[in-house]
Amino acid sequence: NSFSRLAPELAALAGNQTANLLHFVSRLSDQLGTYNQVLDHRTVEMQDRLFRQEQFAEQTLQRQSEVIRSVETEVQSLQGLLDGVKMDLEEQMALTQALETSQSSQDHMGETATQSYQRRHAQRETEK
Repeated sequence: NSFSRLAPELAALAGNQTANLLHFVSRLSDQLGTYNQVLDHRTVEMQDRLFRQEQFAEQTLQRQSEVIRSVETEVQSLQGLLDGVKMDLEEQMALTQALETSQSSQDHMGETATQSYQRRHAQRETEK
């Protein structure tokens, strides 16, 4: 008898709890939907950011490769200039050495000519 009196109250309480549970599940579902939307949005943002970073890295790598090629070309050009300067210097050193040898030869011939003149002059003086 007391059970039959409590039955409507228990049914009302169970119905109330069920309504509360359904409301809680509905709110939880809405929150999960919102969370998934935010997560999807953030995922798209991160993918976009990653794509831009990859593009930037590729462009940077391409620019660095161009700079390296330019520097290599400049180094080859400078090496060519250096080789030309080295050849000019070697040629100048050879000419300087030849000039020194020629000057030494002329000095020796000049000394010989002076000595010869002095001998002849001395001979003439003695002959007089």
